Amino acid sequence: MIKIYIRQALTLIKQNKLYSFIYIMGTGLSVALIMIVFIIYYIKFAPIYPENNRNNTLVFKCIDKIDNQNSNNSGNLSYSLCSKVLGNIKGVKDIAIEGRYSNSGAGYVINMPKGKDNISIDLTHTNGGFWKVFTFNFISGRPYTEANIEANNRCAVICESTAKAVYGSTNVAGRELTINGDRYKISGVVEDVSAAMSATYSEVWTTIQKDAMKSADEDNLLGNYSCYMNISENSTKDAVRSEIQSYFKRLNNTNKNFKVNIMNQPDDYWQSTFRYWTNEGPNINEIITDFLIMMFALLFVPALNLCGLISSRMENRLCEMGIRKTFGARKKSLILQVVCENFALTAIGAVAGLVLSYLVVLISSDWILNIFSNGGATNTHITFNMLFNPIIIGIAIVTCMILNLLSALIPASLSLRHNIIYSLNTKR
Repeated sequence: MIKIYIRQALTLIKQNKLYSFIYIMGTGLSVALIMIVFIIYYIKFAPIYPENNRNNTLVFKCIDKIDNQNSNNSGNLSYSLCSKVLGNIKGVKDIAIEGRYSNSGAGYVINMPKGKDNISIDLTHTNGGFWKVFTFNFISGRPYTEANIEANNRCAVICESTAKAVYGSTNVAGRELTINGDRYKISGVVEDVSAAMSATYSEVWTTIQKDAMKSADEDNLLGNYSCYMNISENSTKDAVRSEIQSYFKRLNNTNKNFKVNIMNQPDDYWQSTFRYWTNEGPNINEIITDFLIMMFALLFVPALNLCGLISSRMENRLCEMGIRKTFGARKKSLILQVVCENFALTAIGAVAGLVLSYLVVLISSDWILNIFSNGGATNTHITFNMLFNPIIIGIAIVTCMILNLLSALIPASLSLRHNIIYSLNTKR
């Protein structure tokens, strides 16, 4: 029976081209907008290379230090706080410490031989645990280790595209690279990372040097670093979070010169993406409320318009429905017919919307992924796994079903409440 309804729907599409076009366009645009939002959030939150452990990661980015005169001094964490305190918290398996700063104040360049232009790069300073927390794919060589940090060695890991730009090859482990006049030994080469991966994106990663480990304050709290902690199998994120918050509570109770506000950190990874400022935490309840309101608007407004369109069409089909009632058709079967007919239109619109959303994200990736963030990432290439995955496809199907049910079920039920005589005497 459902096959008959769908076949009839395709016939009606051919007979009512303007109606079908408007319905498909309305559905397609609605699905496209919803899909763009979900694709953006999926890329920000889901486990994606090389941040495959996001669900098991806690993030600590900053603190707000308040002295006795109520003067605030907020900023990122010191290396000492990350390595000696957070790294030794019970339940923390591995800790990644990263800093994105330039001692020269003018950015980083790879110094090329004479006759060739220097290459500007994005560079990140990390500890050895960085390569354990995040799952990079090494094309050649291996990551540097904590032993290299302790020995103050200048080691670097470079991405595939940088290796090819500098050497014309990715088999460069063991060779030297000069950055801002300093020489680094290349430990390994990894697959390129999209700038959408805010925690790990870079073109070159280097060891943190001893002179960069100095704190920005005398209490060894403030500095240039953020940390990402993987939780051990026999612990939980809540347990680790409680341990860290207890440590700072004890610090505030025993110290008379200042108080430290950690603003409910460490965060789950998804929460950390909304932490834009070093002296203020995100209002998660407000963020979730705004998201739900936006989703409701993106679903309800198109469904309301389509509902009016279907209601008008149902008035023209009352005579047809009346004839079917005369021959014994039940209200449920008539509603099922309308739902199936509109589902065919909705499915076509959903496919069109899905394709449109992919095109928009691919073409506008350098700015569209920054819509719900406070950053300005560039070089944001999109990978296959970011777009084509069961979760995104599932969202498209669910969105399609909701739109279909909201827009078709209500007007069909209202129209079929009329008795047979009224329906038969309705003019077409």
